[in-house]
Amino acid sequence: MSKNVLQEYSSLREAIESLKTFMKKKDENNHRHRQWYQQNMPEGIKSETMEEENWNDKFYLVYRNDGYDDTFYIFESEYDVEQWLEEKWADWEIWDYDDPNTFLKETLVVWEFHRNICKEKWAILYGDSKHFMDGWSRRRISVSLEFSPSFSLN
Repeated sequence: MSKNVLQEYSSLREAIESLKTFMKKKDENNHRHRQWYQQNMPEGIKSETMEEENWNDKFYLVYRNDGYDDTFYIFESEYDVEQWLEEKWADWEIWDYDDPNTFLKETLVVWEFHRNICKEKWAILYGDSKHFMDGWSRRRISVSLEFSPSFSLN
């Protein structure tokens, strides 16, 4: 398992159940921190709800839908997904495709799980989100490969 992957599963059902568990733990942790601040440093709390303070909490579920392998991956950050995809560039031989972006768009499924408050605050970005569970929504996002020229003189 890659160091960037939070967890990997062999079924979608397992991955979804695990995501729910991760989200509940994240919520419990955030509530515990908020209670501590309310008791010890009330001036440190700047918002009314836990969700407002933790609007940037996210999880990602990534898998291929072409039957290549039946592995479902969970990540905690966009950066981790990007780093993992760099590893998969060679494993999946993406350079062999005529159009890597079409392959990524049609074959790779990436679900972003985010706080509901994101949809409220940034409706343009998160307008297509659907409710997932208490305090959390999901939306499918796409991956694109951007080539940048690189030159070196030896």
